Amino acid sequence: MMKQLLLALSLILSSSMAASAATVQQVNPDSVELTVVKPAKVKAETKKERKARQKREQQVTDSIAHIKAVEAIEQGYFVLLANNLSIGRMGYVVTDINSNANFLLVQNDGGIFQVAFNNGRPGFNGMGGITLHGSVNNKQVTTDKKGNVTVTYNLFGSDVNAYVSITLMAGSDRADAIVTRMMGPQRITMSGTIVPYRNDDIKIER
Repeated sequence: MMKQLLLALSLILSSSMAASAATVQQVNPDSVELTVVKPAKVKAETKKERKARQKREQQVTDSIAHIKAVEAIEQGYFVLLANNLSIGRMGYVVTDINSNANFLLVQNDGGIFQVAFNNGRPGFNGMGGITLHGSVNNKQVTTDKKGNVTVTYNLFGSDVNAYVSITLMAGSDRADAIVTRMMGPQRITMSGTIVPYRNDDIKIER
């Protein structure tokens, strides 16, 4: 009798649970109300805002390039890649030049000064210009109140005896260099960028 009573109770509970589960699963879609948050609309930049953003981004890029250039100057391994030249005190300007062929290179205590005009004449270096190797002596680095960095040194070699002055502009890798012969008034001004550069395969003749 007791077994029959327990069996009946078990069947009743099982039926009740099954009915409850079925009730949970059978949800009426009309009773569901979801709260959906719409994504915020991105406001289109105005021309003024775009220019301001681009200016800020360029300033960051220039500042990083300046820091790297200063470190390279202090370590003594850098190159000034020229994009235009000014020759003589009258300032004859040459703009259509190859930066990889017109440069001032410093590798610790050695340096190279090269210009190449590609004017159809071989010149002394086969590229219409000159390539001068020498030792870097009396190197000095100073910074003014505006943040401009100036490095000066003497370049001495069998074919060169010159004084070099390079000014790196504040907050930028832009630089101007003046190369003046010790004997005579001839000088060349270079404008371009300073980048870190070290190449132990370059053999600098002293």
